[in-house]
Amino acid sequence: MLIGRDKEVEMVADAISQRKNLFLFGQESVGKTSIIKHVLDKRGGKGILYSDNCSTIKTSLAGFLKGDYDPTFLSSQNISSLRKLFYKKVHKERPYLLFDHMGSVGPKFFSYLENLLDEHPALFIARSPDPGEIGDLSLLLFSFDKLEVHNLNRKYAFELITHFIESFGLVIDKADFFRKEVFRLSDGNPSAIREICQYAGRDEYKIGSKIKFRLLNLDRKIDALKL
Repeated sequence: MLIGRDKEVEMVADAISQRKNLFLFGQESVGKTSIIKHVLDKRGGKGILYSDNCSTIKTSLAGFLKGDYDPTFLSSQNISSLRKLFYKKVHKERPYLLFDHMGSVGPKFFSYLENLLDEHPALFIARSPDPGEIGDLSLLLFSFDKLEVHNLNRKYAFELITHFIESFGLVIDKADFFRKEVFRLSDGNPSAIREICQYAGRDEYKIGSKIKFRLLNLDRKIDALKL
């Protein structure tokens, strides 16, 4: 369920249709990938290649090729072999490239990306434009429009919370208080909102019709550390 992202969806869709470079960034779990997938679902994937894990050269290449080859085959190939398969795929099509979950880019990855950008427009997705986090990728962003994705404001967060109350079948005594507490604990982060609402459906966090928010949120954070 995508709520409160009309501006971001429009800007991403425009960048793709106009073949403009775009850097999409925002904190973890703020919904960057959800925005991309929403755009792809609406417009279709024709003329676009998407890789969902671009933390390294190899994972990015394998991601772009996974629709054509078996995952076991791709994992067994070295970077040179994957690069040949990739260039063969994009040589004639010149697709728009979507690089999701980018991490710190080193010199070799930088060179690979720099060469690609000579022929292909791209959308990079990462948590931050800070060189300390994305490394040499920051050196390529001078030719990119930039779009930051923020947590949801109160209005849209409340809409999302209401959606999860209904979809999870939560029995809430004081719905407005529930929404306020979920918003306070999540700070409007869509993923955190979903998690808190999921936890709120468990019997161990209920006393009658009341929710033990402090215990719920503590357990949620502890569980996140175990992953």
